[in-house]
Amino acid sequence: MTYSVKEMYYTLQGEGAHAGSACVFLRFAACNLTCTWCDTDFRPDGAHTMSASEIVARLVELDRDTSRLVIVTGGEPTLQGELSAFCRGIKEMGYAVKIDTNGSRPRIIQNLIRESLVDYVAMDIKTDPAAYAPWITRDPDTGSVLTSIRLLMESQI
Repeated sequence: MTYSVKEMYYTLQGEGAHAGSACVFLRFAACNLTCTWCDTDFRPDGAHTMSASEIVARLVELDRDTSRLVIVTGGEPTLQGELSAFCRGIKEMGYAVKIDTNGSRPRIIQNLIRESLVDYVAMDIKTDPAAYAPWITRDPDTGSVLTSIRLLMESQI
């Protein structure tokens, strides 16, 4: 299995509950939404096709201070095939995993939580789900977003 990696680097987490924490930031390419304001380059152009073992090797190389925290983001990371298997491997190495998601794929989020493959989930709710159109011009499935919100609230993750 290969993954489309846009960028991967060691940094300090810049937002949320872990702001200021050292981590390895892994941005996958591809997003299933087209938000009119998005400034993130998640296009496949310029992305690197990497195997899980190549990503893990780079992760170990980058994690020079042994932060043991990986931020998995995109685009939309749940679009990557075998994300569960990838997260399982990272967790087995002793890393905490945080996923940044747009919430459009609740079944994948549910599986990640149920199998304890993520320690943290940050969901970017773009606006009031009832108002996604016309601001999100592709795949504005607000039912999935609402399901993901419910899943995350019930999981207390």
